[in-house]
Amino acid sequence: LKEMIAYIEARNGIIIEADTDGIFYSSKDGEEIYKGLKEKLNKINFDVELEYQNCVMFSSDKKNYIIIKEDGTVIKKGSKFAGRDKNRLQTEFPVEYIKKFIKDPAEAEAFKKEIRDLISLGKAYDWLKVTKKVGKAEKNIIEDAKAKGVNLEQGSIVTCVFRNHRKHKYCFDWEEQKVYDKDYYLKEFDKLVKEIEDVIHRKQNDG
Repeated sequence: LKEMIAYIEARNGIIIEADTDGIFYSSKDGEEIYKGLKEKLNKINFDVELEYQNCVMFSSDKKNYIIIKEDGTVIKKGSKFAGRDKNRLQTEFPVEYIKKFIKDPAEAEAFKKEIRDLISLGKAYDWLKVTKKVGKAEKNIIEDAKAKGVNLEQGSIVTCVFRNHRKHKYCFDWEEQKVYDKDYYLKEFDKLVKEIEDVIHRKQNDG
């Protein structure tokens, strides 16, 4: 692995992420570097395969990344941006924001404002709701549902948002009025955007 990293960096490649599963790197001569690595390592019976090329990779931390291929296909790795217990803000917003940023940073900025305004106005329930299995430690969600006339138990599947995050109060999908904790979700949104933009600006500064 160290030898591969040294080979890539000696040819002006930028390492994005590297572990025993593989290396993600950026370079204008990416395919030539791959061919050189393949030739070099095949001599010691170490097979090298090219999995992705000419794509955009967003990597916020190890083992969690988003790949956007040339044809627009999206590949997600890790639990940070995928999973039934995640809302659309976590799974869809990063992908759409990055896609728009690649096309035109002004489009990404407008999209960010649009979603933040929806949250602020109380109209973002569909972006914020999660569908989850009630866990053993989630007595609050069971008690809150019971107070509203619905019996849940451990293992029940429920769709909800935080009505009051600090007090662990919920708004459930069956309720007519969809009310959520705006302050909490605005903070979560701002934190998500900051994380995305920090990665983008860091990569821009790296070249």
